Amino acid sequence: MHKATSLLSVLCLSMALTGCVAAGAGAATAEAVVSPSDEAIEYVRTHDLKPYIGRAIERGDIVRGMSKEDVRFVKGEPPRVEEKGGQTVWVYGTFSQNTPRLLCYFKDGKLVEKTER
Repeated sequence: MHKATSLLSVLCLSMALTGCVAAGAGAATAEAVVSPSDEAIEYVRTHDLKPYIGRAIERGDIVRGMSKEDVRFVKGEPPRVEEKGGQTVWVYGTFSQNTPRLLCYFKDGKLVEKTER
């Protein structure tokens, strides 16, 4: 009986430690969590935004439904603006082989699509 209890204790302890090691390894390899800037927090606090848009702004990301003002806050002034098929396209990034890195498509003042190349 004592032998079975000891074996069970060893198994439980090894499982518990394996979980801790795995969690620690995952944390070490995961992308670093970046705290939002004071400016981003203030922007989100002072604008009437949907929660998912506010979270994206705090992460420094852009998502569908953002206004041009929201995208400008996150990405800055677009280096180039084009009109295509009734949509406004903001072009960001460096060009290689005449292909932009990020295209932001707006319709009626809202981001409807982003393309990263």
